[in-house]
Amino acid sequence: MPDSRGRIDMRLRRVRRLTATLAVSKLLANTTNFQDGNAGMYLTGPYNISTFDTALGKDKYEVLPAPSGPAGNNDVLADGGNISFGARTGKTKQEQTLAAFLVSPEGQELAMTGDHQPVVRIPVNSALDAAKVRHGPAGAWCRRRTRPPPRSSRRRIPVSTSKSFPAAPAPSRP
Repeated sequence: MPDSRGRIDMRLRRVRRLTATLAVSKLLANTTNFQDGNAGMYLTGPYNISTFDTALGKDKYEVLPAPSGPAGNNDVLADGGNISFGARTGKTKQEQTLAAFLVSPEGQELAMTGDHQPVVRIPVNSALDAAKVRHGPAGAWCRRRTRPPPRSSRRRIPVSTSKSFPAAPAPSRP
């Protein structure tokens, strides 16, 4: 059996593989068409406000509720960072352990400072301050290790993002 450091490294490798498969679509991070004036409306979350304030200027855009659809409501598709488990996997304890780790401060920080696009933009764990994590030592380490993605000749417009965040599951105690 590996020592405690080896077990931690092994778990982190597993979580990194999992978070890579759960990563938020790159479509949601590309705001170029809106910022360039090629899209008149853009569905996004509060994490892009400071980007638009800087790139466009606070007086150049408005934040509005989504327009009402045929049913008369303005609900939008919630594209969040949810994780789902099968009902009959037989691995309930492992699933609860993973879910508890993913919403823990360590799991949230790992997902905010990984090698690729951050999976977590706004942490669900109130013990973390996103700005401190992203601009602190872990975020600096990540920025040194990460190369920018290649520029694509094809531009995409994101379709939606979450207005709210899912509640963290309560881990059960054995």
